[in-house]
Amino acid sequence: MINGIQCNKEEQLLFHRYAHLDIFVNGSHTFIPPQIGVIPDRCIYWLHTHDETGIIHIESPVQRDFTLGQFFDMWRSKLVNFSAFANTLEKNVHTVYINGS
Repeated sequence: MINGIQCNKEEQLLFHRYAHLDIFVNGSHTFIPPQIGVIPDRCIYWLHTHDETGIIHIESPVQRDFTLGQFFDMWRSKLVNFSAFANTLEKNVHTVYINGS
């Protein structure tokens, strides 16, 4: 379990949503890797990516709120270089857009 997100053998579809995430650092698009939250042949977390499109799959057996921080925790568990990315985010001014606004 990572930050309250379980890893199940199959995708859970009772609560099924998608969110799109784009991250730009100093004007440059940051790659969001595929397979965040996926452990091949073992399990898949309720928050995960399949490809590099920035689409986050939210597939849970319970309807509840999920946070961007939880997704970052999933990402952190996969990447060796996440700390460099996190340091970049901490040192820059953040602008957040939701649905284009």
